[in-house]
Amino acid sequence: MKKIKSVEIDSSENIVCPFCKSVLLDKQSEDDYLTCDHTIFIATDDGFEYIREDMTEIIDEDYSEDDLDTYTSGLKINAIRIADYMPAPSFFGVYWGFKKD
Repeated sequence: MKKIKSVEIDSSENIVCPFCKSVLLDKQSEDDYLTCDHTIFIATDDGFEYIREDMTEIIDEDYSEDDLDTYTSGLKINAIRIADYMPAPSFFGVYWGFKKD
């Protein structure tokens, strides 16, 4: 059974693709995030920011439940999900999905 593997990082760590090692979000920079060929989604607690075109049949962009953390961690795909939570009191989450094709 396919299941996404979840990894939680410290909120001070950069977002780095686990496959090609590209830095996609430098936390010390004011630049916007980047994507690489392995990025399949980027979501926040507010909704999806990015879904790779070939993943739109698997990932529901209009997912209407409150908990994208649970939704993205339960996806039935062979991929890696990085969860990045802001420190207390916010605990706001950002979720990055990566898949090696």
